[in-house]
Amino acid sequence: MKQAVTTNKSIIFLGGLFIIAIAALIAYFGYIDHNNKITEIAFTPLEGAIAGSYEAPLKLAEVQADDTLIGREKADLKLVVYEDYSNYLSASLAKTLNQLVAEYDGKLAILSRPFINISVPDSQQAALSYLCALDNNKGEEMRSLLLQKAEAGVSGFEPLVCAQELNLDVDKFANCLTDENKLEKLEELKAEAKNNLVLGAPTILVGNELIFGNRPYADFVDSNGDVIEGLKTVIKRHLEEEKAS
Repeated sequence: MKQAVTTNKSIIFLGGLFIIAIAALIAYFGYIDHNNKITEIAFTPLEGAIAGSYEAPLKLAEVQADDTLIGREKADLKLVVYEDYSNYLSASLAKTLNQLVAEYDGKLAILSRPFINISVPDSQQAALSYLCALDNNKGEEMRSLLLQKAEAGVSGFEPLVCAQELNLDVDKFANCLTDENKLEKLEELKAEAKNNLVLGAPTILVGNELIFGNRPYADFVDSNGDVIEGLKTVIKRHLEEEKAS
């Protein structure tokens, strides 16, 4: 008789554990579903959103010698971004662009192009560092390193330290920083940006649109109360246009 009571208690105990486990699973999956719904709402295009961009003077989607290609060369859509490698806004935008390239794997590629802010000494040094690293097939690595430092707010930019971190020949790198050809190249980049109405960084060129500043991923409402397309909506629209053409 005592044994039967013990068995019943065990069954009740195990049944209770089973119910708790089921409840926990329901709560867990409900939490995931809830978070998925939040994510969907956050990135749902807002009705009536406008482009918030300008007509680009030229369509510069072709790869240039000093660009860094992020993504596939044969991507359906190439987006050009002028980046100041010493500026945290360019660093912030780079994260958004990397996210979009990952989402549209094979369909979207980014062409990173250096921009030089003539009023900021670090901007020119950062662009020079990028160009010199590019000569050693480490342009993308230098870009990433510079943007990481910009995002972290590292003060006292030191090009030679960056060269050491990337295991570049420091003496050769130092000579490159004062090379006349490289300094002339900087002037060419400044003129090219100015001719295309790129007066600051970051600036995005996608199709025939010129977008100024660090455009967010999702649609948003600006300070004037206008609903503006986020980069997700802009890219989606251009990819649909490319597919239809």
